[in-house]
Amino acid sequence: MNAWVDQRTAPAMDIVIGVPDGGSPLAPWLERFRSRTGMVAEERRLWVVAGSGKGEEPCPPPFLRPPGTGGSILAAALRLAAAQRRGLLVVTGDGFPGDEVAAALAKLQGVDPMIGVVQPRFAHPDGTIFPLTGQRGRPPRRFHRNALACLPVTQLAPEQSAPLLLITPQAALLARVDESLDFAEALRRLLTQLRRLGYRTLVANRIVAEYAGSAADIYPEAPRIEGDSETVWRDQAAHARGWLSDTAGQKFETLLADAFLADGTARILLDCRNLQVGFNGTSQAMLGYLQGLHQLAPAGLAFTVLATPKAARFHDIAARFPGMDAQLADDVTGERRGYLAALLLDQPWQTATLLELHRSAVFTAVTMLDTIAWDILAPGTSQLDAVWHALPRMVDGLAFNSNYSRERFAARFGPLGTAHAVTLHSLDPVETAPPSDSPSGMDEPYMLVFGNSYDHKLVDPTLATLSDAFPYANIVALGGSVAPTPRVRLMKSGMIEQATINALVANAAVLVFPSCYEGFGLPVVHGLAHGRVVVVRRSPLWNEIADHARLPGRLVPFEDEIELVSVVGETWHGRPPEGLTMGGALPDGGAAPRWRDCADRLVDLIREMAASGDGQGWIRREAVIEVCGGSRAS
Repeated sequence: MNAWVDQRTAPAMDIVIGVPDGGSPLAPWLERFRSRTGMVAEERRLWVVAGSGKGEEPCPPPFLRPPGTGGSILAAALRLAAAQRRGLLVVTGDGFPGDEVAAALAKLQGVDPMIGVVQPRFAHPDGTIFPLTGQRGRPPRRFHRNALACLPVTQLAPEQSAPLLLITPQAALLARVDESLDFAEALRRLLTQLRRLGYRTLVANRIVAEYAGSAADIYPEAPRIEGDSETVWRDQAAHARGWLSDTAGQKFETLLADAFLADGTARILLDCRNLQVGFNGTSQAMLGYLQGLHQLAPAGLAFTVLATPKAARFHDIAARFPGMDAQLADDVTGERRGYLAALLLDQPWQTATLLELHRSAVFTAVTMLDTIAWDILAPGTSQLDAVWHALPRMVDGLAFNSNYSRERFAARFGPLGTAHAVTLHSLDPVETAPPSDSPSGMDEPYMLVFGNSYDHKLVDPTLATLSDAFPYANIVALGGSVAPTPRVRLMKSGMIEQATINALVANAAVLVFPSCYEGFGLPVVHGLAHGRVVVVRRSPLWNEIADHARLPGRLVPFEDEIELVSVVGETWHGRPPEGLTMGGALPDGGAAPRWRDCADRLVDLIREMAASGDGQGWIRREAVIEVCGGSRAS
């Protein structure tokens, strides 16, 4: 279809048309070219190269078919184009691209003085895009048209013969063509010659021309001819193709082949390999993320959950989240390892995790739950300093479970410099505290001290203080190592059933959470949802939680042992303090965030990464990884 009704607006260029052998006679074929492409315009020379199958058929005006080889016609066309400082469009095959494609290519020919050729991308009639080439040792695979938005607007590539290309005016001035050759071989050698002069091919990833055929038809390799004395040209062509297949950009295109399903749905990897066999805050958060994403079921996204077989069975992933593709494996390798985005639903602990995420998806993001392990120099985290310092540069997005966690991370590891979001965990009472009619199994009333064995949880010092201040009170402690008196009952955290935890919290007279360092504090929310008085060590985090919650319990901070004993004593005797004001950051009548809202922010983060990214971030990271020897992790 002609997009240039006013021919004075048609881009100045001449055209060489390579007519395929076979099919209809020459004149009807050229008439179809005229009507379908709209490229016939005044002041354009339209050169025709017809194979021997067309014989001496006459060529209707304004088409020109001079005698001689295809190489001689190409040479003549280039000389005249150079004389008028205009480009030469080369069109071959039965694709019949529109003049709007030619015009779009022409707009790019001057973006760099060393551009020799401008090419579009090529689409199969089914809409999929042909890759420039395959990775070495892997056949090329077409990818969904939606993936073009993930590529840079333009990219430089080695030369490749193609059904449509524009030789720029600056390249036409230096073009030298062997006129004894047929058209295809003369063009191939010309493209190689231009590259050896430093004139590169600019591939326009947003300009698409449709062509039927295979990848070999679109980007044909130079034929091998026995006894050919000009092997240097074929060696050069093979060198260019091999160079392209090894580039970071081509690895990126290989990744795109699996990033979308056939209907254009984007594949999203939810990496849950750190999900543990057991119950803790991290597993609770990861399962909450999955619950929210499952409920949200955003259009256009298909989720794959990657978890170890043991953890998947323990938490019953497949049954809890039907509709999500559950992959049970310890790594991200597989037949279809390409995703539009990979989201690690936990903090990364090792360099290998970052490399695996990078090589599995176009865009990557991680959730940061806290920075405690780095601050306390947790055992077994020797790579953590390097990994977390690299995070803002190695991923496209960061999701924090609180603004408090975001501030701690930024203060330790520098400006974020990447897309990020605060995705508060659920503060909904139904989601965080299912109703419990079960007895606690403890002597009531009792105080519940909640924590684990880490020093920053401060369970043992708190038990010593409370048992000394309230010698006749029953105390249940999760995570303590020493029971100061017989009235203190210790329970090992981590493997206690959620129903048991729920009953313990629901029936406690007061819940004490003495930790001095948290990222969110799910047990605190759990206690508030059950209407308990929850006593916490003073921190800006608890003000943030209170501001975004409307829960029936009271959140009461303390600063030292004296205040701890005072607050617990008042509560124990039925006179609990008022605590922090709830809901200050929520709109009037607005609900507190749920897991679905958390998931919505994660999806927004994915869409933000996709909208702002053009593949350059992935390509730069891959190049750095290769320089540093990262190929061993592929």
